[in-house]
Amino acid sequence: MAGSSSPWSAPRAVLNILEINKKLCLQLEEKKQQFRDLKEKFLISEATVYSLANQLWKYSKFCRFIVTQVINEHLFSLCEMKCLQT
Repeated sequence: MAGSSSPWSAPRAVLNILEINKKLCLQLEEKKQQFRDLKEKFLISEATVYSLANQLWKYSKFCRFIVTQVINEHLFSLCEMKCLQT
């Protein structure tokens, strides 16, 4: 009698376990979806960083070229001025 009226009787316990299992399965699916969303965002971010790093490298290469060109032109002008003075 006490066993059948207890909240932990076998049928009620099985029902509780099934409800808990259902909730946990739903939570697991939500977490899996969140993980997929985060993974997608990460991959997009990674591709963006790679692209920006590539552009930065090209830009820095271009800047080095321009600076070298300006320095060479300036040195050439100085040499011309020296030659004209002598």
